[in-house]
Amino acid sequence: MSEHIYIVMSYPEDSDYPFSRHVSSECITNIYSIHRTMHEAVTTVHEIYEKQILGVKYGTEYAVIKKKVKDGLL
Repeated sequence: MSEHIYIVMSYPEDSDYPFSRHVSSECITNIYSIHRTMHEAVTTVHEIYEKQILGVKYGTEYAVIKKKVKDGLL
């Protein structure tokens, strides 16, 4: 059985690169945190936007990316 991790990632405003991965839309992305549950990841993103921290005021956006992890790696 495969499990998932949830990555909170930052990227420039209005970029779709974290979701498309097309070379034409490539941009700088950063991993902010990694979580075992979607709830933890969404809570983290909510806190970032609620507190207006980590560049949110200046065009940085955050999203949760779900990635499959092979058995035994968690």
